[in-house]
Amino acid sequence: MSTPIKTVLIYGYGVMGRGVAKTFADAGFATLVKSSRAGKLEGLPSRTSAVEQLPKEAPDLVIEFVPEDVRVKQAVYAEIEAAYSGNSPDNAPLIASGTSGLDLVELARKMKRPERFLGVHYFMPADTAPVVEVMAGLVTRAPRWTASPMRSGEPARSRWCSTSPSSAFSSTAFSTRSCTKPIT
Repeated sequence: MSTPIKTVLIYGYGVMGRGVAKTFADAGFATLVKSSRAGKLEGLPSRTSAVEQLPKEAPDLVIEFVPEDVRVKQAVYAEIEAAYSGNSPDNAPLIASGTSGLDLVELARKMKRPERFLGVHYFMPADTAPVVEVMAGLVTRAPRWTASPMRSGEPARSRWCSTSPSSAFSSTAFSTRSCTKPIT
């Protein structure tokens, strides 16, 4: 049985965060953006709210788009895990890194629940690129969740592809033809 993802929190609202938030919001997901500039953000997609603090209720999926620095990213994961530490393991949010090249094993090293961690690599521009690479961490459980910024009956805007952390970023010419495990 899979757990549908209904609420997505984008942590960081730079170029990639904006594009990814738009993708999820356009597909009908309730989308939150966590940004220190939440009160000043303009032009948010419909169905998107900006917050400065993590919401009290855990989102189903958190994708971070903070600077490409291991310590910065690990601090974000620690903040997210601390905010939702009372949730049972199956109700804790999935935490994803939007990294384009950092080692997922190293990023997850200090996590309390590394089995809920994955990499989600968007290509530029994030809101129109036709493919998203999804990488499981070394201890990520087999997917029992469904997440794709598309709904059945709607045209596919992006195709999510599953790879292992060892194959992540090994090719600079990743395309839908190299997607061996589509996630729908």
